[in-house]
Amino acid sequence: MKRILALIPLVLVFVLTLAIGSQNGQLVQFNYLIAQGEFSLSMLLGFFFAGGFLLGWLVFNHTPDLTTVVG
Repeated sequence: MKRILALIPLVLVFVLTLAIGSQNGQLVQFNYLIAQGEFSLSMLLGFFFAGGFLLGWLVFNHTPDLTTVVG
């Protein structure tokens, strides 16, 4: 139940971000390691937000419990 209550504000913020970002149709040039491309700014922001969320979830939810490793 705690997880569901903690997840609700996150989902609301994500939906609000999508709604506001969909109004921004500006194209930006994005240079990455071996190429470049033109993407909408809202798509890039959404991509990096989702990537950061997944990376944070992996780091903080899949770290080994130190008490079982040490003890």
